[in-house]
Amino acid sequence: MPHFELRKHTTNELIYNGNYSSFTQCLENAVKHNIDLSHINLCGKNLTNANLDNATMPCAIFNNSNLTGANLSEANLRDASFKNCPLFNTCFAYSSMENCDFTGAEFGATHISGAVITGSTFSTLSCFELELPLTQNMTGCLYIMPDGSSHLMSAPPIVVKGVLNTPVVMLDRVIKIGEKTFPKLLLPKILHMLSLHDHRANDTNLKYLGEIH
Repeated sequence: MPHFELRKHTTNELIYNGNYSSFTQCLENAVKHNIDLSHINLCGKNLTNANLDNATMPCAIFNNSNLTGANLSEANLRDASFKNCPLFNTCFAYSSMENCDFTGAEFGATHISGAVITGSTFSTLSCFELELPLTQNMTGCLYIMPDGSSHLMSAPPIVVKGVLNTPVVMLDRVIKIGEKTFPKLLLPKILHMLSLHDHRANDTNLKYLGEIH
């Protein structure tokens, strides 16, 4: 059997190793034996359908790893980074995910019921498909726009679909429409605009709103 090693991304220190049929099996066995996997380097790994239930992985780096179908429920994932990860059908139920970085991550049927995601950062439209009302706490979360600006998302945003070619997302202090944001004080005007069914008129009004913003 091939030999696999689990190392820290901070110091390259060896955490765990052994002979296994796959890297995933090595990682699963470490989790099964309650090995502390703090700061583990899991960049670019194929962890599809991995069973990492109850893992201890604070400050782990998962960047560019495929976590589709993985079970990370009841895990300690504080300060972990999931940049650019596919997270389709991934289970984070009841996990601690404070201050996680989800920029570039793609979500779909991602299970986050009971999770704590305070202070975490998101940047993709698919994050608005998450069942955020089912989390335990999401205070201090941020949504990063393509221009790099950040907007507070401390409560589940209201998402309106079907009236424009892009979702209308109401965050804590701004309303996001496409790549533009507008102060919430413009909400009455935006609601009036959305009540119109002429998309061409809507686009014109959006341009006007952007000019007075």
